[in-house]
Amino acid sequence: DTSVALPPGYQYCTAVTLCGTTIPRANACPPGSTSCSPTRTTTVEWTVNGAPVSTLGINLQSVAATPVVVSGPATIFASAFLAATNAPRMVLGSNLDVALTYYGVTPVWSGTTRLGFAGTSATTAHGASSLFKFATYDLAMTHATLAARIEQIATDEIAIAQVTPPPYRAFFLPTEMAVVLGVEGNFSWGDGTVAINYGNPDWIAANGGVLSIASHEFSHEHTHTLFAQIASKFTGNSVCFNEGLADALGNYLGYVPDSDFGAAQDGTDFALGCTQQTEIHAKGNCVLWRLKQAGYFTRAMFTALFAPKHTYAFDSCNETSPMTANTYVVYLTEATGTDMSAFVTSIGMANAGSYAAAKTALGL
Repeated sequence: DTSVALPPGYQYCTAVTLCGTTIPRANACPPGSTSCSPTRTTTVEWTVNGAPVSTLGINLQSVAATPVVVSGPATIFASAFLAATNAPRMVLGSNLDVALTYYGVTPVWSGTTRLGFAGTSATTAHGASSLFKFATYDLAMTHATLAARIEQIATDEIAIAQVTPPPYRAFFLPTEMAVVLGVEGNFSWGDGTVAINYGNPDWIAANGGVLSIASHEFSHEHTHTLFAQIASKFTGNSVCFNEGLADALGNYLGYVPDSDFGAAQDGTDFALGCTQQTEIHAKGNCVLWRLKQAGYFTRAMFTALFAPKHTYAFDSCNETSPMTANTYVVYLTEATGTDMSAFVTSIGMANAGSYAAAKTALGL
């Protein structure tokens, strides 16, 4: 069944859309090796609903192993993943007793190892979704339940932002199908298309289940779609603010937990100020988390953030820049109705000292 839409970068390897003719070869070598010469191989094939697909990440399990690409279109991710690109199969060699995927598939040496995934589709008022899983894995929820949840999230976010986004096309993926979409596998293309990596069995168990993980990540990525509708109001580098807003709106609505929104990935304390952050999410999150802690989170404030009164040229990732500080003074003052110069100072960002002076400094 090839009717279930695949995420960007994937295709079904049908007679009409043939995948590449070069089959990658890789080895699972002893830890730390740069090469090895295994005496046994298996051909690993991957399918969705029984149809071969073009791309998959194969993580190595059970024993320590170092993946090595021998030839063909394959890439190594995060030291333990082999990802084939534009190929429906891979020849894998190893003398180690490795298992494949988080679901512990034992290789069929001198034969074919089949990795079967299942996909379903759902359509709701604001968009459509595809949900994929390892065929024998129990997600402990139905696609209908997930579809209803993300529809509610989209409805809630659109009502607050008061912008009109394109319909969402959401893809919910296990890690093996998400690894080739980036480091985290969570991504928004800005046109309504979003990909969500809900993880693997251990991650799912540790983070409240697939529905909780998918809700959190969809809320974040869908907010990026909403921000894309106002992106023309930010002619500088808005990436860090965009990331912070995506967590802040989801947090306000109850979909993104404080533990994710209110802490830097490296453990840096937002209470110490925002100018020392180094990661793009933390740079944006710090400003908005401190705004929440100061009591400014209201529905009206978020609506105002999605309706900027000016076009800003600031670099939201350069939090030591006077332009960035003054932009936050003006933007946040107009969103909250309170002169926010003292607040911006309190998070470590030197500014012109008042809303009026910040406007003057920005030429507004």
